Amino acid sequence: AFDENPAPCSSNRAVVALCHHFCRHWTSANATDEELELRKAALDVATREAQEAAGAEVVRVVLDMQEELRRSTHLDRLADRKSPGQLVSNLLRNTSGQAKAAAEAAARMRDELLAPLLGGDRAAEVYWVCHGCSWLEQNRYDYESALAGRLTGSRDGYLRDAKA
Repeated sequence: AFDENPAPCSSNRAVVALCHHFCRHWTSANATDEELELRKAALDVATREAQEAAGAEVVRVVLDMQEELRRSTHLDRLADRKSPGQLVSNLLRNTSGQAKAAAEAAARMRDELLAPLLGGDRAAEVYWVCHGCSWLEQNRYDYESALAGRLTGSRDGYLRDAKA
């Protein structure tokens, strides 16, 4: 049961939950409509809690930075694919360049927007939490969607990386 007046969430826990739920919401492939609604609801709750604990401006910057990091990890993984069709697509779309640009945008947000709000050391810590959440979700997604890897066992590396 939920408490009538739950204890306020610490800003650290609120930001970690926010990053986690944002990454789950961003990864919508293979999700049912109900799962998408649940992910959206969880993100809304995490956003409200983080705004109460850390402030609306910090949350806005963290979400923008998290989006760029999640985009970067997704594109970085796509750029690493070896199938002939994906290689051609990567060359035409400059997938690795897009991944690098997204990572650089996130680093700029950390330095130019988040550091003035939180201080340099704390902004760096938040950045690495966001970075870790992005890779956790990417590895989880790759593990869940590795169809051939289910037969060969090659998908197990994604699960090990997600748990690391």
